[in-house]
Amino acid sequence: DIQDPPSFNTSAFTTIVIVYVDYTPVLMVTPGLTQYTEGDGVVNLLTSTTITDIDNTTLVSANITFFAPDGGDVELLNVTTTGTAITATYIHSISTLLLQGEDTLQNYSNVIYSLTYVNTYLNNPIPLTRVFTISVFDGIKSSNLVNISLTFIAVNYPPVLNLGKPDMLTFMEDITKNITLVMGNVILTDVDNTTLASITVTLLDNPDGLLESIIYVDVQLSNIITAMSYGSNKVVLTPASGTSGTLQSFRVALTLLVY
Repeated sequence: DIQDPPSFNTSAFTTIVIVYVDYTPVLMVTPGLTQYTEGDGVVNLLTSTTITDIDNTTLVSANITFFAPDGGDVELLNVTTTGTAITATYIHSISTLLLQGEDTLQNYSNVIYSLTYVNTYLNNPIPLTRVFTISVFDGIKSSNLVNISLTFIAVNYPPVLNLGKPDMLTFMEDITKNITLVMGNVILTDVDNTTLASITVTLLDNPDGLLESIIYVDVQLSNIITAMSYGSNKVVLTPASGTSGTLQSFRVALTLLVY
């Protein structure tokens, strides 16, 4: 307002436009577990979670996704949403845990803090590092992406052999010519392998020395399973050259051993 007495009075106006800026929410986490061994079951991934947002007191969603080489049906993420307005949906096809529902920063922080991982695949899971990516959304802007890594260690479980035969066999001198050591109902399994490298059969007590022996009578597995004798009391079965030595082949081979 400018005055020039006695007769002039002039006013001027200006306009200030205030533009609203939505600041990005900030997500910070502290990883807990850094290594996962096959068979560990359900594990917690985080030891702390903090979410801040200068101009919002609530969030509307969050995404937690990860690299799942064994597939989203056997590698699973989960959270606890009890007491919140947040719902959790796990999308198997893209290995993503989606959190939805408007709720406070603290409740979203608590839910993300409860994040767990499990791998239920016990048949040669792929031993690659799992990388988890977490972000939150305030309705306008998404937060920074937070990545945590989990080293994966596969376990080679031992094969299981059940001979399906009594512990004690009877050999009658001058009557019994030989005894089949293993019957056809032998059970040989391996949860994470379909082949074997070898089977060793040892006669632990042979007081008659060379007069007692284990013999491999190969009438069915020519060029599939071979036998190497070490003295009269030890036979090692191995795959023949150029073959893989399947569990089934070894099962049959065991039934061809006689004493």
